[in-house]
Amino acid sequence: MSSTPLPQILLNSLLDGQIIAKAGEKTLATIKAHFTFTAHEITKAYQDSYGYALAAISTGLAAPDQKLAFLQKYLHTKITREFADHIEINYLQKFAQEHGGQGNLALLRKQLIEELKKAAKLKDKLFQIEQITEEDLAALINYQGTFAITDLILTQMQNSAPLDDTLAAFLRHKDLLGNAILFFFRELLRKDERLEKTQAALQREGLCVDVRNLQGELKTAEENIIKAVKENSPNLIELAQHLDKLKQTQRVWQTRHEQLREFSRQFETWADLLNTQVDQVLADMAQLHGKLDNVHNDVKIILVKQDELLAKFEQMMQRYNLSTRIKPRDELTQHNSTSLKEIEQTLNELTQLPRRTPKYHRLAFMAGSVLSSTGDLAQAEQWLLQVRDTAPNRVDKALASFNLFQIRVRRKAYTEAFKDLQTAIELDRQQYALHDVEKYPMLELLGAGGMGCVFLCWNQWRDNKVVVKCFWEAPKGPRESVFKEALTMYDVAGEYVPKPLDYGYVNADKMERSYFVTEYIEGALDGEAWLARHGKLDLNLGLIVGLQVAQGLAVAHQKGIYHLDLKPANLLFKQTESGFSVKIIDFGLAQVAPNLKQQAALSQRGSGKSLLIQEIFGTLDYAPPEQWGEKQYGQPGAKSDVFALGATLYHLFSGENPRFLHPSELPDVPELQILLLNCLKRYPEKRPGIQIVIIQLKQIPPNPPLEKGGTPSFRKEGSEGIFFSNSLKPKIAPSGSVTVAPEITTSDNSATIEPKTATSDDSALIDPEITTSDDSALIQPKTAPFDSATVEPEIATSDDSARIEAKTATSDDSALIQPKTATSHSATISKKICTLQEHYPAVTSVAFSPLGHLLASAIEDGTIKLWDVKTGKVQRTLKIKTGILGFFQKEPTQGHHSIAFSPDGYTLASGSADKTIKMWNVNNGKVLRTLTGHKLSVQSIAFSPDGYTLASGSKDKTIRLWDVSTGKIRRILQCDRSVLSIGFSLDGRTLAAGCVCFDYINIILWNVSTGKMHKALSHANNTVISVALSYDGRILASGSKDKTIMLWEVSTGKMLRTLEGHRKHNRGEVYSLAFCPDERLLASGSGDHTIKLWDVSTGERLGTLQGHEDSVTSIAFSPDGDTLASGSKDTTIKLWR
Repeated sequence: MSSTPLPQILLNSLLDGQIIAKAGEKTLATIKAHFTFTAHEITKAYQDSYGYALAAISTGLAAPDQKLAFLQKYLHTKITREFADHIEINYLQKFAQEHGGQGNLALLRKQLIEELKKAAKLKDKLFQIEQITEEDLAALINYQGTFAITDLILTQMQNSAPLDDTLAAFLRHKDLLGNAILFFFRELLRKDERLEKTQAALQREGLCVDVRNLQGELKTAEENIIKAVKENSPNLIELAQHLDKLKQTQRVWQTRHEQLREFSRQFETWADLLNTQVDQVLADMAQLHGKLDNVHNDVKIILVKQDELLAKFEQMMQRYNLSTRIKPRDELTQHNSTSLKEIEQTLNELTQLPRRTPKYHRLAFMAGSVLSSTGDLAQAEQWLLQVRDTAPNRVDKALASFNLFQIRVRRKAYTEAFKDLQTAIELDRQQYALHDVEKYPMLELLGAGGMGCVFLCWNQWRDNKVVVKCFWEAPKGPRESVFKEALTMYDVAGEYVPKPLDYGYVNADKMERSYFVTEYIEGALDGEAWLARHGKLDLNLGLIVGLQVAQGLAVAHQKGIYHLDLKPANLLFKQTESGFSVKIIDFGLAQVAPNLKQQAALSQRGSGKSLLIQEIFGTLDYAPPEQWGEKQYGQPGAKSDVFALGATLYHLFSGENPRFLHPSELPDVPELQILLLNCLKRYPEKRPGIQIVIIQLKQIPPNPPLEKGGTPSFRKEGSEGIFFSNSLKPKIAPSGSVTVAPEITTSDNSATIEPKTATSDDSALIDPEITTSDDSALIQPKTAPFDSATVEPEIATSDDSARIEAKTATSDDSALIQPKTATSHSATISKKICTLQEHYPAVTSVAFSPLGHLLASAIEDGTIKLWDVKTGKVQRTLKIKTGILGFFQKEPTQGHHSIAFSPDGYTLASGSADKTIKMWNVNNGKVLRTLTGHKLSVQSIAFSPDGYTLASGSKDKTIRLWDVSTGKIRRILQCDRSVLSIGFSLDGRTLAAGCVCFDYINIILWNVSTGKMHKALSHANNTVISVALSYDGRILASGSKDKTIMLWEVSTGKMLRTLEGHRKHNRGEVYSLAFCPDERLLASGSGDHTIKLWDVSTGERLGTLQGHEDSVTSIAFSPDGDTLASGSKDTTIKLWR
């Protein structure tokens, strides 16, 4: 079998005037007996035809005097001007008109002739036919494809040498090149006696029908069918098939042969070229040229600029492995500030070029392709729309439509993308169909992901709907081998996956554009769609879903099949009469198309396009570290699916992103919380096996009722103190007795604190201890006093002077005033629960881990301590060289100013007075990386919410943005003033900086993606020590040396209100600010030794937390908002609830 249909097209074109009505072994034997051409003869005839065709086309383009001289030399007939100008009038001028090049016809003619001369040198490098197969011979009589071979030939030319786009477009015009080559090929062979004998033998045996007798044959066939129907003949089906064959061959003739015959009639005189050896003809062709007379200087300038731009774009396209046809993998292209600036400049130059410039469309295609690789989809779309709407031919319009499909798929505009793809397929099905669209007509584009895109289609009988998944890329090989796992999966776990129906390639010869067809489950919703419509899953439904998915995974794992792309969008939910059904889609397809997802993980982690890539190339939030290319975690496997299952269930239960998980978002069932946390452990060996997951899911009691005295999982409005979720209830003491947290009661502004003895009514407050490998400490705190902490419960109310401590009254307590009746606001943070006193130098910074189970603290001597929040014990100490930290001194030399956990909780960053940032491994306390570059001390650091970027602010008047994965600097932001505090917005797009005042500016808002200053604000013309952004990114809080706090609207830069309360004290500088995750509460730590709580919406001061004996240098809320940590120069950390 030939690797391309070209030999079959060539052979089929030879039987001019014959339509084969009968094909079979006898027909093939007749052809083999008479059609004895060798593969070498066919190859040489094809290559010579190519040479003659280019010479003839070049002649038609040449200057008039040269054209006539050339034609008179080789064509032994009277040359008319009409014939001599046929190429000029019917091809060149119409091509120029369609492409907007009428004003530069002379230049276009010259360009085409020069490019044709280059192309002529490729004659002997073109397609070599190694052998003529029986399939090729059969094509002589029954090939049903198109005669349009220009694209096949252009592909061969492009494979041999770069091909000018303008020449390619001109040769495609009216299929000029293909028709010319077929014309000369037929003329070279048609007088060969072997062809004549073949045609005569076929006609003699009644195996072919002359086209002139076709109408008679059709009439006879119809009459035979009518007769067979009347007689109820058993041959009716055979006769109907014969009639269909005749009609089909008639259609083929009309669409193929007639066009070729018409071309042959117009250029029949060209046949005289065959009287001269092709090499001589090509030698004379090299002397042809087009005159370039009277071209105005301004036109020359434009054309020179066009060529300069073309060269720039071609270099960029080659550098980034791009083409005018946009591919999904283009999104993986790495760009830096230099390349982006170069692209911006080149595009600005292109916008100044007149659209009627000959190569403008090609440049516009390149602009769209380059822009799409940068992630600027909006601008890329505008360029492609311009090309599509002004496309001079079907080829350009089809390509523009397909590129628009790719762009709109990326931004999830599926309706528009579907229309674009339909247009591209209508114009050129062979190039742009992603599956067999004749067999499975498209109805709707359902979605797209890392592997490919999914369509809802009709089946081949048009009586049922099916789902067709088309892959962006796939390994080549026999289809049964490529899709083996998917088929095996259905055999072993059919109840968990949709039924596969078909699979294959659009281009079977080249094994390109693979697709997979499955049943369509009417009324089913994927996990994300279910959440959008019905909300997060309750416990009962979530357990049903989790168990079905886990059982499906277990069956697959037994066969060595892994999903490796499990996520809510790959689950189908449907409520049926028999129960709730869950199907796992894309199972077994990880080996069909894994390339883009893996490369996205490796190459784009930390890039500015990461969010876009996650949305378009498969959500990586559910992928474990080993699928991000982190080799220390081993190869992806069964435990990878366990991680993805844990992440998927977390999202389905909570509606929250699994990368920022916290047990409080889950149902109040400790067993479930522990299980999911275990599944999500970073190291695969620490995750449970899938069978353990199934056992533990089955053991979780569905929908447990709230027991009497039980504690709800939310804070009660108007209540005192803090309420824990059921997952954080106290354990049973080892002796079997029960210790219950002290009960706080208030009445008439008086307060007492009494230990309460547990009774039967308190059973809901107590959970039996659940022991796991290493997660139990993360879920259930002990009630015993902290071994290393002084526990001093105290209550602060909206009146700053009111405070109650749970200890025996002494003369020293006379200053303590009983609190007022609690209000709804006082329920937020109201009492100190413990003091951590292992520090000796001043505490400079505190930070909670994302799960809230660890608290990190930095102190002046360069030490960082990691505290277990539930036990109050130091879990680990991180130490650098001892020195004197100058956090409040003029010349600091060592120590940490600021610390921050990465969003995944596995890394802690510290900014130091020694001008460096250190990245610590939280699990083992080792330094992963030291970042250097700042020239003065690092005052503040912050991770972006996606964890890919670390920002550092320094006294050297810069902010540096670091790539977390590589440690390299992405961008430096110049501030013109010392930077004391920074913070990211939740979406990661805005970075706020508090600075030493300069020209009345002390707050700067930066656009992270562009590195440009977004807004500059002035906080009372004084140094801003602290800034904080609300979780929704709408409000900025700034704390100043002038002892005030200002709230700002980020979008407008408008100052909303000023909060005053620290001002009346001598040392009221606001050193630290923190928004509560619920966004209603703001806390401020000050030099006046206090922490104040503010209502964000009203600016009302809700209360003051007292207990520190020196300046409060840092404060932080726990992720659930229930705990506030404060660090002070008094060497202590206090936890408030």
